[in-house]
Parts: sequence; C-alpha cells; structure tokens
Amino acid sequence: MTSDPPPAPNLTATVNQRPANYYTVYARNAVIAARQTVAAHTTSAYNGCCLGCGRPGPCADLAAAEATLARYHRLPFRRPA
Repeated sequence: MTSDPPPAPNLTATVNQRPANYYTVYARNAVIAARQTVAAHTTSAYNGCCLGCGRPGPCADLAAAEATLARYHRLPFRRPA
C-alpha cells in the first residue's frame, strides 16, 4: 500500500486543519495582502495624492493596511525600484 503524496504548499486552509494552523494561514494572507496594499497605495510627495486610487492624502486603504500590519506586529517594507 502506498501513501498519498504530500499536499502542494498553498496559502488556503481546509476544514480539517487544526485551529492554530488555520489562524496562521489567515494571518499570513492578511499580512501579504496588507503589504501589497501598502506598496500600491503610497502617497506621492509631489501632489500629496495616493498613487493607487488618486484620493488626496493617505487613503483609507493605506490606513487599513497599516493597521493590519500593526495588529500582527509587522512593519511595512518597501524595496527600492
């Protein structure tokens, strides 16, 4: 009898996982999405508008993403282009 192949690594949780693993996957996905939002919604130094949505100042999406990163004790990081 052969064993089943190991599951492919992914970031989605299944119902059969333990609660600790499910929360880890949820938190990892939230941090990844928040980092992508921070990268897309930076405020322009030239005109003070968001580069992602065009709203003035730091937009609500950026504020929510930074709050998510603060909740999980992760700092937003940006790589020079």
